[in-house]
Amino acid sequence: MSVLVYINNSYSELGKVQFSLISYAKQIAEYNKLQLILCLHQSEDVKSFDFGLYGCNKTIALTHSDMCELNTIKLALSDIIIRENSKFILFENISTSQNLAARLSVIHKAAVLTGITSLPLSYSPLIIQKSIFSSKLLASYKLSNSINFFCVKTDFKINDTYNINSENIEYNLVSEQNVDMKIEAKDTRINLSDANFVLSGGRGMQSKDNWYMIDDLAELIGAAKACSRPISDLGWRPEEEHVGQTGKFISPDCYVAIGISGATQHIAGVSSSKTIISINIDEKAPIFEYSDYGIVADALELLPEIINKLNSK
Repeated sequence: MSVLVYINNSYSELGKVQFSLISYAKQIAEYNKLQLILCLHQSEDVKSFDFGLYGCNKTIALTHSDMCELNTIKLALSDIIIRENSKFILFENISTSQNLAARLSVIHKAAVLTGITSLPLSYSPLIIQKSIFSSKLLASYKLSNSINFFCVKTDFKINDTYNINSENIEYNLVSEQNVDMKIEAKDTRINLSDANFVLSGGRGMQSKDNWYMIDDLAELIGAAKACSRPISDLGWRPEEEHVGQTGKFISPDCYVAIGISGATQHIAGVSSSKTIISINIDEKAPIFEYSDYGIVADALELLPEIINKLNSK
């Protein structure tokens, strides 16, 4: 029997969020006397890293081509869950992982909870809390399934003091045909969850073709890039960049909201930022209520000026 952790490291490096999730899972495994199994995508970092230091009894590395279909990963994880007799399956609390957890929960006829904020309050019966109403309230859930899928908001102390001889296994993914979602291969973007400086764009950018301004500015100042939900829904930016209640929760030193109105759902994902700076053409935009600094301006006019000024130095 085991606790299984799935991490999608195919688009970014492993960072504090992922190791925090592993530490969270290890606490569940220790309490229930279960093995901790980590499943992630093969990379040079994964090949050389000893996850036994973080308490993993087994590491399963998924091998695949540059593009990997979500349904293929779903079937592979379902097979691993059965093989390893997994009772808890844990994911990051991001939209892609939530999608994957939901598909797996249907196959295994099990509960899936997103927005988990703490360890279970009880294991017999199983009672666990999750955030609701844009993280304003906590709700307790009593579960009776033999297998459970949790998407966890990771903010747990990272423990790397274990000395477990971890077993390493490669699992070769065979792509399926005619599926509608893909997970992109790892690129060189700054890991959004670990970033200290984040530039985030919204509908005020007006078009996908204008996004090069945020790309250029982010490269100049070494910032990670993010977006509001409408932008990822439109397909202008990948889901992994979506921050908010249904996306990633981040806490950078500085968060710059560019052309974002400031809906409650968006603020829920960025409210832990130390400093929030907003650029919006509408002086009555709700985002200014949550901002430390606000600039009333057309982002499409202001960003080129900032970029030119930085390039001239």
